[in-house]
Amino acid sequence: MSVLPPSLYTPSTLDSRGRRLSPVYDAYRIAEELNVPVEGLAGSGASSDNLVEDGVDPRFPNAKLPPIAIGTELTVTHKVASEDLAASARSGGVVAMSTSTLLEVIESACVDCVKPFVEAGFITIGSCVQIRHTTPVPEGCVIQVKVVLSQKLRRALTFDVRVVFATNPGNVVAKGFHQRSYLKLSEIEEKLVQKDKERRMLAPGLEGMAVHYIGPANTVGVAQGAREASLVSSAVTTSTLMKWCEEACINALEEVLPPGQTSVGGSMLITHQAAALQGMVIECKAKLSTMDKRKLTFEVWANDRSELVAKATHVRFLVLKEDFERHAQASLVEQASNAEELAELASVV
Repeated sequence: MSVLPPSLYTPSTLDSRGRRLSPVYDAYRIAEELNVPVEGLAGSGASSDNLVEDGVDPRFPNAKLPPIAIGTELTVTHKVASEDLAASARSGGVVAMSTSTLLEVIESACVDCVKPFVEAGFITIGSCVQIRHTTPVPEGCVIQVKVVLSQKLRRALTFDVRVVFATNPGNVVAKGFHQRSYLKLSEIEEKLVQKDKERRMLAPGLEGMAVHYIGPANTVGVAQGAREASLVSSAVTTSTLMKWCEEACINALEEVLPPGQTSVGGSMLITHQAAALQGMVIECKAKLSTMDKRKLTFEVWANDRSELVAKATHVRFLVLKEDFERHAQASLVEQASNAEELAELASVV
């Protein structure tokens, strides 16, 4: 009887689709492709797929899989909207569907494909994806996404993915695979509870960050002081830097504030020290320097790739969201009432 050579039990092995496999999985997949039995398996007809056809892999008894058959498939369609474009997603300037949006559609299709087979107390989460996006898809076009369950191993479900134009199935947009892990909700909850305990505390030294690409809407422009189109007109505005510095402070607080609490801006002092041009990336780093009850003071630094562009001191106040919104609504009512009184006085005069 032929036995799979030990030299093939290597982590660098690729399957027929060019995917890198784990050492444990290599033996079974290569045995299938070479049509030789693996030592220790009963009979030569065993395969890595039918070993887990009933949802349990005998080699890993604690790793459960849903009762979904190899070959189960789902096809969905998606019409490309303006918010799906790369220019909108800041993943490039082209007016075509972004790869990140395409991945969202693919993942959603895989989730829907396996959903009817997911048992109570379990969930699937994405663990790996490899997609080659080879054809641009303009706004308004409809794509067809087909996902097929091709492999089941331990806790992993692997889907082969093929994306084409709905009106021309021969024109391939993308293809690859997506892998999802089948896990107990209780296991994920335990990890999240532990991670929640490890959250950063609201204390001096807390840091946050905001990273932005300088686009046309963020520049000085002819209307804001530049007499003609030039490098000056493509420089980032001070107001934009203020907004991004504030965002870095908000991001620092996002993780540590309890539900129902938020922060509002109180003041900002910013010094705009250097120009940064359209197309450059600005990285704003905020650090909480002092705390005085509800008053939080941040120091913020905005840098491009070569130098400090701006430095700011920003003060924020902690508030209860419900109370703040109630006061804001009361101010609107009062403002409307004052406007009515002024209108009556104007009519009398």
